[in-house]
Amino acid sequence: MRGFGADAVASTELLSARDSTGHGSHAASTAAGEEDVTAVIDGRGFGSGSGVAPAAHLAVYKACWTAPDPVDDGCSTADLVAAVDAAVADGVDVLSYSVEGSADPVDSVGLAFLGAASANVFVAASAGNDGPAAGTVGNTSPWVTTVGASTHRLRQGGVVLGDGTVLVGAMVGDRSVPSSRVVRGADVPAPAATGAQARVCALGSLDAALVQDRVVVCERGRTPRVEKSAAVSRAGGAAMVLVNSAAGPGDVEADVHAVPTVHLAVADAVRLAAYLDRAGERARVALDPDAAEDEPVPTVAPFSGRGPVAGGDVLKPDLTAPGVGVVGAVAPPSDDGRLWDLRSGTSVSAPHVAGLAALLHGLHPTWSPSRLHSAMSTTAQQLAGDAGPFAVGSGQVLPRDSLDPGLVLDVPAAAWRRYAAGELAGQDLNLPSVSVPRLVGSTTLVRRLTHVGARPETYTASVAGLGGLDVRVAPATLTLQPGQSRRVRITLTATSAAPATGFATGSLRWTGARHEARLPVVVRTASVAAPQQVVAERDSGSVAVRARSGAGRAVQVRSGGLVPARPVGLTLRPGSFDERDPQVDQDTFATSVHVPAGTEAVRIELDGDSAQDDGDLYLFRGRQLVASSATPAADAEVTLASPPPGDYTLYVHAAASGDRSTTTGRLLTWVVPETGGTPLELQQPGDPTGPGGRIDYAASWRDLDPTQDWLAVVGYSGSDEQTLLRVE
Repeated sequence: MRGFGADAVASTELLSARDSTGHGSHAASTAAGEEDVTAVIDGRGFGSGSGVAPAAHLAVYKACWTAPDPVDDGCSTADLVAAVDAAVADGVDVLSYSVEGSADPVDSVGLAFLGAASANVFVAASAGNDGPAAGTVGNTSPWVTTVGASTHRLRQGGVVLGDGTVLVGAMVGDRSVPSSRVVRGADVPAPAATGAQARVCALGSLDAALVQDRVVVCERGRTPRVEKSAAVSRAGGAAMVLVNSAAGPGDVEADVHAVPTVHLAVADAVRLAAYLDRAGERARVALDPDAAEDEPVPTVAPFSGRGPVAGGDVLKPDLTAPGVGVVGAVAPPSDDGRLWDLRSGTSVSAPHVAGLAALLHGLHPTWSPSRLHSAMSTTAQQLAGDAGPFAVGSGQVLPRDSLDPGLVLDVPAAAWRRYAAGELAGQDLNLPSVSVPRLVGSTTLVRRLTHVGARPETYTASVAGLGGLDVRVAPATLTLQPGQSRRVRITLTATSAAPATGFATGSLRWTGARHEARLPVVVRTASVAAPQQVVAERDSGSVAVRARSGAGRAVQVRSGGLVPARPVGLTLRPGSFDERDPQVDQDTFATSVHVPAGTEAVRIELDGDSAQDDGDLYLFRGRQLVASSATPAADAEVTLASPPPGDYTLYVHAAASGDRSTTTGRLLTWVVPETGGTPLELQQPGDPTGPGGRIDYAASWRDLDPTQDWLAVVGYSGSDEQTLLRVE
């Protein structure tokens, strides 16, 4: 154990690799549980099953611990890296990592995984449970197979209202509940409880005299879902209806509850509330475990982490696997004595892929981790609905198809290291996906396909989706012998129909007589390619700006004019800074930044007097950190484009001093409005010659105050691109 003292671990924790919470047990049984084992939960049979790779050997490394205060539970980075390194040193073939990871592909854990991949170890990692918002995916390293969660079967039941309406939600139990009086938890608090506690049915919060033999409506949140049904049971309730609120998670979970329970999504929760308001004291409901709706599977789970990743040149998640209502082993002391339970999350989906990787490795022991990744990705099943590749990657894994993929794409370890060093773009890695973060005009990518089938096969390329792009694949047809590889060139060209903002999505397919390989493709098309910043001398009176039209459309330029900076001189002594609790002292200066409605951009610059100093910027809106610049340099800058209006607080922190005494410098702040600045004259660009054609223009000014530093924002029609024009 690393990183914890004995007094930092809960008394229920085990100072060994043995699981004390059930999280690791569930993941391990999913990946490599014994074959043909019967699962029984609270007397109900869930059939027999096995882990994905029941013949695999398990090596367990404990890096996450429970603390006396649950707030302190977790996994220290040092322990996680140590566990990864220990597993690689011990010679494991596959790593299963059910821990939410960073969005930084080259953080400490990501680099540990790079070491694993370089040692020929396959890594399956969770995509995280912060969806469905964009940009919530974790574990974004391209050498890691990042796994989202999808449905695999539906466990449903219904709430039958007194007027005959049936509301279908998630339900595990097989016991029906006859028509019964129904109460809201918020309306029946115990004498010592608050209405807020009773609303979410916290343990001990319900009045038994008012709950006895009734169905209780409990809101999701604040307490574990199964504790709510336990509270209803202890108060003598007959059943529970668990309802989502608009402010909470969107998924519904089929849990094993203490009383019959149906979990309703927001829309049905609203319908239930409307019925209760209409019926008043006459309201009655029944629970029907046979009620069901015909919903397609698989679909992506609402909580599953989504892309795009920062930078956008790698597609994450890579694929999905079952992660909703999966039966697996748990730790009895932490799960009311149960040996099995249902759990959901990307912590459940990742071990499915780890187990499949173990099976593939046993069948193809010479394949690299990237080949295993490719075999699963190119054969994955497309999911129901229109969630798109940022939610599902290639789709849900199909174990049987992945055993014989036909084509694979391999990435040498040297290419991983070049990517980590910033020497190779993600779009140029030989990945079984294509992600272009910014297409201006045209670009050509190369993929190397290797045929691993037993017989020669001819493959033909085709394109699906990618509206607004002209896509050419050369060669379009290729015949490969077993083990033979061939490079193909993929040329993407924006047309006048390309999206002005956002992404074009689709796929490339290589179809043979016996196999098909499918690569998801996401391309962010740019209407304009222009410099983010142009610096000009005040006395010159004008500056030329070079730009291009991404799709060949004509572009107009506009500006609200130039504004002067608000300068502040600074002298600080180096010290520490806590982003979670920023304080003003001798090492930190704070100032307010008011952002009116209609602000085009906020720009803040710290110009240090000595290159040996280290100064950082942290910009907060309320208690939320919205932007920062904390590199080991004397200068720092922060830019917000079209920021929400309101009052912000800027902290300037001295992290280090070259002379070990003080740091000095100048702070410049610009709040640039959409209109009302000192006039900036713009020469409109001419029509481009085609996609990627030039649309250069000139900007000019007169009579600027020579004692001021000036800034303007130049915008482009049909684009969210901006150019900051700095005049000094």
